[in-house]
Amino acid sequence: MVSQGYLPVMEHEDDVQSIQDATSRKRMRMLGVLAAVGAVALVANQSGTTRVTSAISWPWTVGEGAAPATSTPPEIVAGNFAASDSNDNRGRTASSSTASKSTSSSSTSSKSNSNSNSNSNSDAHTSSTQSESAGAGAGARASTKAGSGKSKKGSESKASNVKSPPCSESDCPQQFGSVLLHDTESKGGRDGSELEGLEYEYDSTRPHIVNVLIDDMGHNDIGYNNKDGDVWTPAMDELAAGGITMARYYTQFTCTPSRAAMLTAKYPIHTGLQHGQIFYNEPWGLPLTHSILPEYLKEFGYTSHIVGKWHLGHYNDASLPTSRGFDSFFGMLDGAQFYSTHVDAMQCTLPGTLLYNGAEDYDTAFTEITSKGCYFDLHQDNETAPGYFGVYNTFLFRDRAIQILREHDVREPLFLYLAFNAVHSPVSSPHETYSMYPEIKNIVHPERKRFAAALRLVDDAVADLVSTLKEEALYDNTLLIISSDNGANPENGGSNAPLRGSKGYLFEGGMRVPAFVHSPSLIPEAKAGTTYYGMFHIVDWLPTIVEGVMQAQVNPELVYSGGPNGLGEDRQLDGMSHWDALVGGAPPPREEMLLNIDYLDGSLAYGSQPLGYDTAALVHGPWKLIVNSGELDWYETPDTIDGAVSLFSSEVVNPHTYLFNVVDDPEERTNVAEAYPHTVDRLLERIAYYRSSMVTCEWRGDDVKAMHTVHSTGGGFIGPWYEADEMPPKSSNCQDGFEIKNKDASFIKSNIGRTFNTEFVEKLKVGDAGATAASEGAAAGEEG
Repeated sequence: MVSQGYLPVMEHEDDVQSIQDATSRKRMRMLGVLAAVGAVALVANQSGTTRVTSAISWPWTVGEGAAPATSTPPEIVAGNFAASDSNDNRGRTASSSTASKSTSSSSTSSKSNSNSNSNSNSDAHTSSTQSESAGAGAGARASTKAGSGKSKKGSESKASNVKSPPCSESDCPQQFGSVLLHDTESKGGRDGSELEGLEYEYDSTRPHIVNVLIDDMGHNDIGYNNKDGDVWTPAMDELAAGGITMARYYTQFTCTPSRAAMLTAKYPIHTGLQHGQIFYNEPWGLPLTHSILPEYLKEFGYTSHIVGKWHLGHYNDASLPTSRGFDSFFGMLDGAQFYSTHVDAMQCTLPGTLLYNGAEDYDTAFTEITSKGCYFDLHQDNETAPGYFGVYNTFLFRDRAIQILREHDVREPLFLYLAFNAVHSPVSSPHETYSMYPEIKNIVHPERKRFAAALRLVDDAVADLVSTLKEEALYDNTLLIISSDNGANPENGGSNAPLRGSKGYLFEGGMRVPAFVHSPSLIPEAKAGTTYYGMFHIVDWLPTIVEGVMQAQVNPELVYSGGPNGLGEDRQLDGMSHWDALVGGAPPPREEMLLNIDYLDGSLAYGSQPLGYDTAALVHGPWKLIVNSGELDWYETPDTIDGAVSLFSSEVVNPHTYLFNVVDDPEERTNVAEAYPHTVDRLLERIAYYRSSMVTCEWRGDDVKAMHTVHSTGGGFIGPWYEADEMPPKSSNCQDGFEIKNKDASFIKSNIGRTFNTEFVEKLKVGDAGATAASEGAAAGEEG
């Protein structure tokens, strides 16, 4: 039976008959789809639930020794996880010594039939104070078995073909585990060696890293946090139960700055991405002077792949992922797309049926879409990928990730960055989702229903990914990171409850999101199933991986590469390693984090005129100060079909300033700024300190050349429209707004009068020269 799982995708689940009537003729007329997609089947998983799976014949190979281009990844069935300046808080100055480079490829772990994940006890989600070994970054030895391991006929496995690790097990026993490798056909070495049945050692300071980033998943949108019963994420919940969840994990408030912060370990104010997010026709992105994670990992022998959403610039070739350290890219360049047609959704407003479902055939859809100023966004490396029209992108990205895992040489460390487009608006899912998971039909609000369906398919994809890691002898020595890039937009079905606000704003709901790590060998048994309560900012991933997990040094030449005389503007990382605190007994390293400073209006770049003052937020210990922000509410999912969530912020005409104790009041319901003026004063000084190192923003407005390229040379696809590393001058708004006359705390405090009474403002002015005795007394109480 052929499933309609790939096409068409209906906006509402009630149109099943129209889908059935149109499926065969639409499928036959889809240009290139049959060659690219293959059969789609409904497969029963081990619990008896049917799931949409795919069998795609990928039109490319991955590196030397890859499977033939005609090979088809097998259908995946989800398994059971249980079975298998002294004042400077910016991290630290980069070391002047050159980082050591690994000269050997690390090995990997095996398929395991043992249960690596211990069952969590009744207090699994309480803060653990147990001290682990000092070498917490080194994974314990994994004893695994994977069957008899017959060799290929006519061939012989030779131990001499297995690359030696940097040191022997006797010299550094805590860094090694032993594995048995099987499935020779798919796991042959790139040098032609046979690996089946060989037992060899892997270095767990060079683990495989799989980073799954889910788009716009709010605090209430993962099962272990969920309170409304509207979302189900069983695979991620089980992984989290065997890993470490993060209770105070913060991102930036929207897509572009979050992704840049994660990959550079630098706050957006230090990369110029503090304002806005990139739109399809805007010629800006992450400056080339900043190196990103795959460039750091390449020095240690890693192969890096990105699948899914990039959103860090595409106006010239130098800004594309494969020019920035990734060995391959398959996915979307811009920030949002219609899930099955791959039409860029950042500004396209054609009728929903065409954008969600396509037309009678690809040619009709292409003409209709491109003639109305819209365009497609799907790319393979530096080329367009037009052969997947009608393929639901969660399935597409899942299958590409699985292909990478199947073709990877297990003796080399892998970095896979899987950035789903889901559950970003415009949210949709195949109709079969509602029959496979009928509980979703009981959700009353239509936006929440669509969101829950799309999220469940992401969870299924994660299950398939983990199953493949196990099948391909990668799982035991893999660090799996799963998180969201920012909070949800409640208007689109997501939920940040009970946190305040939305994506795009500085309240907790926009920036405090689900995140966890999982690894059967790198996380000690005593830590599995615990919760980490330290402040963890998205900039902390790079040093946590390199300095913590890998126990290596960050190469200072990469920290400040590029720019005048080969040096960039910023020679420090803002991130810091949490690994010893996560898996060992070390105290959390972070006491303070800057959430943002912006000086243009419109938090999502809809205005971008100079404000004449800053909007900013900073967290120090339990205290969070938000300066000159619009006022947002707490948003619950409507319990009626016609209920609506509408965000409203008077940020520009009526900015507010808030002080919250987000440890005692994580919902930000009580503004205590008037009660603690000294704390406000002190945190304003910290914001002013960070502003002194801020660079001008990179934001640029619309460029008419972009659409000309789409129509004349891009074949209807978005893509670079500047040559090589050519770029336009910076926006005058970014330059004019940056050069405001006053940047110190006294200027910032002068704007608080819009919110607080005159008496309180007068108290704040005292802080310019130092706090009064009364303020000092208040501060003593605040410190407690």
